[in-house]
Amino acid sequence: MSTPPFLDLPTGVSAIQVAVPGGFLAALAVAAEHPKGVAVLVPGFTGSKEDFLPVLAPLKSAGWTVAAIDQRGQYESKGPDDDSAYRLDALAASLIDLVRNWAPETRVHLVGHSLGGLVVRRAVSMAPDLVWSATLLCSGPGPLPPHKQAELGPLIAALTVVPIEVIGEHKLAADRLNDLVTPSDEVLAFLKLRFEGNNPYALRAMSRLLCDVEDTTAELAIVAAGAGIRLMVAHGVHDDVWPHVEQRETSKRLSARYEVIAASRHSPAVENPDALVELLDNFWSAT
Repeated sequence: MSTPPFLDLPTGVSAIQVAVPGGFLAALAVAAEHPKGVAVLVPGFTGSKEDFLPVLAPLKSAGWTVAAIDQRGQYESKGPDDDSAYRLDALAASLIDLVRNWAPETRVHLVGHSLGGLVVRRAVSMAPDLVWSATLLCSGPGPLPPHKQAELGPLIAALTVVPIEVIGEHKLAADRLNDLVTPSDEVLAFLKLRFEGNNPYALRAMSRLLCDVEDTTAELAIVAAGAGIRLMVAHGVHDDVWPHVEQRETSKRLSARYEVIAASRHSPAVENPDALVELLDNFWSAT
């Protein structure tokens, strides 16, 4: 989860809903007047479209039409009370449906943050004809390292017996201990509202996904090469989730561009948005 520094929508940013089978996905969108291309930004575990708020207006200024989304079951994108609706293939299919319905006449650039990177990987393999490039941002090739998986164990167990409001209070308290910046009261209230807006079935399924997802790097490399899709692996210089060496090795296996983003940890979009915008603009423009 990332903590947005502000919540007011910048000029030109609109809240939209994109129809997909079974409902809709909520998004924040910007439209460049003469777009160089179109991009979709996919958040990580317990995150939301608001994780990308600081980069939306700058990306528009750089000439890009962009949508940042809630994945199915996250915050304002409601989903069913069914674990199977949040398996990796189902999440990727929902992303593909959004791309087809929101940008039906063009291929897009995909950015997946953390767990969102796992979903983007699968979406590329399932529908390579829709994609120009894919950026795996602070995201690994497979399961979280063991110590991170251990942190998810209590959450998975609690989701079956404890009200999500109680779980949210404990999680926010733990997150604040690890945050370098104390959020405003407004942002803290949003973080609480967002966590409680998550479907518990989605949280449980996504937690398990982070612990047992298959490493499909070899498959992704073949699909991307065959479809002419450019790939990039990037992470913050102080990212503390998937090991840096694992992400760097993944870039080699994918023949992907590899970048380390200065002055950031696991959430470059909020910790160093200017650097991330410059990197994405450069990468997308060269595609």
